[in-house]
Amino acid sequence: MKNESFSSEQKRRTAPIRRADLRVLFAIRKGVNSVTMVSKEIGRGKPTVSERLQKLVKQELVKKKDSLYYLTTSGQMACSALARLLPNEKIYFRLHKYTFSAPFLKKSPELEERLAVGKRFSENYNFDKAQFHTKKDSVTVQFYSNSINFVLPPVYSPDLIVAEAGVARLSNIVIDLVEEAFPGTKVGTSEVSSHVDDNHIAVVNHPMTREFEEFRKKFDETYCFKGDRLEVDFSEGAPEMEFTDRLHAKEDCYKVAKFCNWVVKGNNLEKIMKLVES
Repeated sequence: MKNESFSSEQKRRTAPIRRADLRVLFAIRKGVNSVTMVSKEIGRGKPTVSERLQKLVKQELVKKKDSLYYLTTSGQMACSALARLLPNEKIYFRLHKYTFSAPFLKKSPELEERLAVGKRFSENYNFDKAQFHTKKDSVTVQFYSNSINFVLPPVYSPDLIVAEAGVARLSNIVIDLVEEAFPGTKVGTSEVSSHVDDNHIAVVNHPMTREFEEFRKKFDETYCFKGDRLEVDFSEGAPEMEFTDRLHAKEDCYKVAKFCNWVVKGNNLEKIMKLVES
């Protein structure tokens, strides 16, 4: 009877990869190949970086040559939580259509006066776009009698957790700017509003979108596929797999990640192909 259990070598390659290890892998993918360079890139000490690199070499995710480190094929795949990484295409997350609302806890006399005149108005606030990895450097805030409302510009990152943290920080910065503009005003904790188009998560250059590339070129389409909760989107130029359900976008994103992770293990791909053929 065939033994289906993993060998010790296979276990090394399939061991869970920690987020800290992914940061090292992403650094190497950018061409940061020495211990010193990786240390500066991720802000960790050389001993820690050396230890992580040794671990990644044992897992066959990284190979060492002449004191420099390079990604193996498995390392390239591991750089993306969404299965196969195309070496020449950068995979990253684009968080967009984030609409936030926040109630007033206290309004300054100046703000009360502005609202008394027109009931509502809008103001534009600038910020450092490089700090938040956005394409735009301003947000338009809508002022209402009891609250403010604003839509954040798209936030980009190769790490979904980092992107989400950027969204949270940016929303808090906007609230701080409002309070600075109207001294004495206090704004409550921001909440994602209930608009249908909120909270989209796009995975740029996702490998599964490449199947639609020829279709787009041949028929000059912008949207090649639009499902209930998932789209293949070319509106930003690069192909994207976009999760559009405002409540479950992140959950759906990880479901696809888990599926792709399962597909590349063992002979699961062959199993799926046999099912398709039958």
